[in-house]
Amino acid sequence: MVVIAVCAAGLALSGAPTPMIIFFGILAAAVYACLSLARHGFKLADVSALLAIILLTAAIMLPAIERTRNRTLGKRFFPFAVPAKFIKLFSNAE
Repeated sequence: MVVIAVCAAGLALSGAPTPMIIFFGILAAAVYACLSLARHGFKLADVSALLAIILLTAAIMLPAIERTRNRTLGKRFFPFAVPAKFIKLFSNAE
């Protein structure tokens, strides 16, 4: 857990976006949980198969996250739920 905290702090200080820090935190927790299954009586084949699934998923997700960031220039990917012409109706600005 100390290694995860140090890596997250390093990513935060280097200016990495928050979703990437969360993604790497979840990935590290998933790998740790997978490796701890061996202590609970799971076979090596089960643990290695689960570890391969986790790492392949991460290998597919990371380029997809980067493509989305490049395509949207770091802005929000999903449009705002309320159209701009209706925001003026609900705001107090005249």
